[in-house]
Amino acid sequence: MRLVLRETMLAFRRAPLLSALSISTIAFSLFVFGLFGLVAVNIHAAIGTVAERVEVVAYLRRGTPIEAITLIEEEIRESYIEIVDRVERSVVTVIEVLSPTNKVAGSRGRESYERKRHEVMTSPSHLVEIDLLRQGLPIPVYGGIPPHEYLVHVSAFGRRPKARLWPIRLSQKLPPISIPLKPEDGSVALDLQAVLNTAYDRAGYDLEIDYRADPVPPLEGEWNTWAQRLLQQKGVRAG
Repeated sequence: MRLVLRETMLAFRRAPLLSALSISTIAFSLFVFGLFGLVAVNIHAAIGTVAERVEVVAYLRRGTPIEAITLIEEEIRESYIEIVDRVERSVVTVIEVLSPTNKVAGSRGRESYERKRHEVMTSPSHLVEIDLLRQGLPIPVYGGIPPHEYLVHVSAFGRRPKARLWPIRLSQKLPPISIPLKPEDGSVALDLQAVLNTAYDRAGYDLEIDYRADPVPPLEGEWNTWAQRLLQQKGVRAG
């Protein structure tokens, strides 16, 4: 180490100008290297700050296809039954069986249902609503209603705003209900259970429905136990 220092001092004495230039060159190189390093750090930080505030937009060449999502407006078709006076051609009674789209909040099906309901309720026609769905928004009626899974609402024109309700439990058979007609014709009974049985048999739902799967929405608690026992008794689900 001493030999290296001695040789360095001798070289400096022999050529002080060259040695001074060499030291200055090295120092300048270190300065430039440090300066560029500092600039690079500052530029990186500046880019990070700008990236948080600037939206990067990519420009595509003309004719270049892009991926997009196509929105499809679904057509809403709600079926209902109208009892019409053949002489006056006026609607006497409207019977509506609520569909799943009628019970979804904010859906077009719900808007269509509420609009049609308002039209009938503000007209001389009677309204019969049959809700056999356990999920979704209920029929908009007021008053203390006993616990139920299904509901039938009959609004006769001459009795509004009062109405007749049939709250139905899951374990009950569907009841006969009264369909109001014109005052001189009174009302007619409609056996909902007989209608359901006929529709079930004619459509062959016994071949379409897989009773081994859980219903939608699923049953819970005592209703699930009741359904399991009933299906086992019918022989469509193993014990």
